Amino acid sequence: MKTRSSRTICAFSLTRWLSHKLIGAAFADYARILRSIGLREGAALWASRAGGAGKELLEELFQGDGGGSDHTPVEEEAEANLGATE
Repeated sequence: MKTRSSRTICAFSLTRWLSHKLIGAAFADYARILRSIGLREGAALWASRAGGAGKELLEELFQGDGGGSDHTPVEEEAEANLGATE
């Protein structure tokens, strides 16, 4: 039979674990928002703080680091439209 103090410790551990998961998810979401507006360095910073929740996002951010465009999809579309009108 568990004592009251062991149940309190267990509940505290669960609460702490859930809060870390929630914070990690919030950091990862913020990193995705930063990436979507073209702020890759800021996105990398917040994804790295997200722990496991940001691991996949970090991989995506640095996957194409060797070349390619640093423009956001909105900027690329604007450039394509500008080229089509000239």
